[in-house]
Amino acid sequence: MDEFEKKFAKQTKIWQKALKKNKELGKGLKVGKVFRTQVADGYAVYEIVKIADPISKVKYRSDIEEDYRSLAVDGEGNILTSQLKKIIEFGETLDELFSKKKVKK
Repeated sequence: MDEFEKKFAKQTKIWQKALKKNKELGKGLKVGKVFRTQVADGYAVYEIVKIADPISKVKYRSDIEEDYRSLAVDGEGNILTSQLKKIIEFGETLDELFSKKKVKK
């Protein structure tokens, strides 16, 4: 396994742990929840550290993805709570859609 494969495997393991934690936290905006947003040909990954209205705070997770930042988050980790809510809801909707088991007809 080369260095890239090792790094990818490590990031995947950390991401899977984050998804497990998200599931334990439940739906909606929760401190500690990790989320990602599509940026160019990759993802920007953040963790929610404070929820407030109108602006919440997130922390960039370079241990999961590198070199991508979302335009929705400023350089200090501030994001509009309304935007953060939409990102979280969108991710949860996708998870529901793609995790459903197919029913035999």
